Amino acid sequence: MKTNHKISLVVSLVLVASALAEEKKIKRSELPTGVEKTVAEQGKRATIRAFSQAQENGQSWYKAKMLVNGQWIRIAVRRSCSRDISVGRDKGSA
Repeated sequence: MKTNHKISLVVSLVLVASALAEEKKIKRSELPTGVEKTVAEQGKRATIRAFSQAQENGQSWYKAKMLVNGQWIRIAVRRSCSRDISVGRDKGSA
């Protein structure tokens, strides 16, 4: 049984490492115009801490991590459609 736990741990670490490798930190000035407008609108009452870009299923996504009412939120905006927004709670800090 211990071998199964070790294998599971190794597989989990590999998956996390590959997910992190695809996401690249960027500056706000590097956001496309439509994405920047969406981030500004969504983050009106937020403290924005970080931006990143990721490739998922062949599409570019831009992500912003922000603090809203004491909770960390991460929004993701698809480059080809600034109306395609994914919002998720983030338990970590910036």
